[in-house]
Amino acid sequence: PALVALVCGGVFERFPRLRVAFFECSAHWIVYWMHRMDEDYEWAKDEYAKQFSMPPSEYVRRNCYVTCEADEKLLSVAIAELGEDHVCFATDYPHFDSVYPETVSTIRGRSDITERQKEKILGENAARLLNL
Repeated sequence: PALVALVCGGVFERFPRLRVAFFECSAHWIVYWMHRMDEDYEWAKDEYAKQFSMPPSEYVRRNCYVTCEADEKLLSVAIAELGEDHVCFATDYPHFDSVYPETVSTIRGRSDITERQKEKILGENAARLLNL
């Protein structure tokens, strides 16, 4: 995927302030790729990945943002792995599997994430990402 190309292609190493947002794909998929790239990095870091100053997951945590859907089961895992400052909100409207118009109330009603995380996801993170 594009994430792997950006990390393994050294884009985030060369451009540490670049921010990339992945929309329309939920928040939990990125966790798999963070761990997968880190596993490969461990055996390749001495020969093939010498150009990296840190493990791939650290580039993802520093440079990447994802959007989440209100009813995502693994949202708390994604927040824990990626960081609460890098998850934004998407309603997924008008797709048939969207919980719209209950998207905001669904996020607000979740018990697996904190109130502070909810505020960040529902607007603060996007405002910071977009310099609003």
